[in-house]
Amino acid sequence: MFSGFNLSLLVVLLFFIQSNTSYSQVLLLGLKAGLSSSDLFVYRNGKIVTLHESHRLADINGGLILNLKIKERWYLHSEIIFEDKGYRTKGSYLDTISLGSEQNPKLVSKKFILHNYYIQFPQTIRFLIPIGGESKEKIYFEAGLYFAYYLLTEDIHINKYDGIDHKETGTFDLVSLSENSSTYHRFDWGATLGIGILFSVWKGQMDLNLRCDQMIQPFSKDNYTGSRDYYNVIDLTLGYSIFVKNKATH
Repeated sequence: MFSGFNLSLLVVLLFFIQSNTSYSQVLLLGLKAGLSSSDLFVYRNGKIVTLHESHRLADINGGLILNLKIKERWYLHSEIIFEDKGYRTKGSYLDTISLGSEQNPKLVSKKFILHNYYIQFPQTIRFLIPIGGESKEKIYFEAGLYFAYYLLTEDIHINKYDGIDHKETGTFDLVSLSENSSTYHRFDWGATLGIGILFSVWKGQMDLNLRCDQMIQPFSKDNYTGSRDYYNVIDLTLGYSIFVKNKATH
């Protein structure tokens, strides 16, 4: 199912590029990679709250980038990237049953890490502002939407006692585990805002980007209480793209 979705998107993207080359002949294609930071927000009783026990999760992301000039200083920016959305918790408790006793309890430190892996398609419009003497450097602002396809979930449980980490890892498809009490969505979409700077390097350009993605389609919904889960992601990435076409506009 995913391969068909990916192929359809690629066909649409190629058609869009071809249909616009008569108006703009500036096209760059490249790669990007960097760090991401995500956290879980819950919409409950008419307001968005952050779970007190959750902390932001750091991970890596990266993929393909494409820039198409649509007007002077205006570009259509498209990506196909791997994205991780999750959170982590940590705490401790005194175990008096399985490990210790009431007279000699053992302190157990516990960590929980949840990764939700996606293939994501950000689509933004960028406005460039030249800086520097020869205008080779530019800052830009971007805004748009992203669309994402959920792949799978990985959870990691780490309990530490007696100075040793005891780790358990599992992978599963949450969407296939949807029950009457809860619903998980395979497709995700939301808003994206970013800022960055472009440097001319060799035959292309370097792209340092800071961007924030906010889910609009909830990741999951509690069908009894109406509570909805959303993820927020902040990305800091470095990309490099080369000119595939760089001709004067017709």
